[in-house]
Amino acid sequence: MRYAFLADIHGNLEALTSVLADIDGVGAERVVCLGDVVGYGAEPRECLDLLRQEEIPILAGNHDLAVCNRLSTQYFHSEAQASVRWTQDVLREEDRTFLAGLSLIGESELFMAAHGTLYRPEMFEYILSVFDAQLSFEAFEAPFGFVGHSHVPAVFVQSEDRIEILMQPEMAISEPRRAIVNVGSVGQPRDGNPKAAYVLFDTDTRAVSLRRVAYDVERTVRKILATRLPPINAHRLPEGQ
Repeated sequence: MRYAFLADIHGNLEALTSVLADIDGVGAERVVCLGDVVGYGAEPRECLDLLRQEEIPILAGNHDLAVCNRLSTQYFHSEAQASVRWTQDVLREEDRTFLAGLSLIGESELFMAAHGTLYRPEMFEYILSVFDAQLSFEAFEAPFGFVGHSHVPAVFVQSEDRIEILMQPEMAISEPRRAIVNVGSVGQPRDGNPKAAYVLFDTDTRAVSLRRVAYDVERTVRKILATRLPPINAHRLPEGQ
């Protein structure tokens, strides 16, 4: 079975459409969205519609819950708060109801998935260090964990009593090693690469592959600048920042 894990679409329809086309091209059998479908971008409704049309399961991200008032924006930076307010204005009531009902975690025998961390998914914290990863490894027993939230792809590999942070685009995680995979961001990459990011996972070979997909960045920029969203949401896209 080949899974595609994607996260942090953030209302970027061009990036999402390009990623779904790539997923179709490589023949992944299942797709899972790890949250933050909305926020920052100009087409949150359209992104939600596309995911629901494709029957892709979605986990709750912090922006998803903020726009339906299930999460306070107290600790959001000012641009994120403004993006939430704008998104609330353009979403339909059915969209907010759908987002309010999203689950925080997804699980199978092989993996646990969430938007932020795996030890306190409701807090939407980040896995950025070995210490952060250790807390999450202790919270689940499956061989793999998949997260988003930081917008920066990375793989945290646990072997015996050591955890390594790896950035290789392709790797096989042989037993008994375990891994937590940050799948990067579809719609707002922040690792210096403007291409949309997602991850393929092969359950038979335990191989993890980071895919990067080009999309029409300039069109996306123009769409954001034509709204009342903060201009920084657009200007950061060509730089992947």
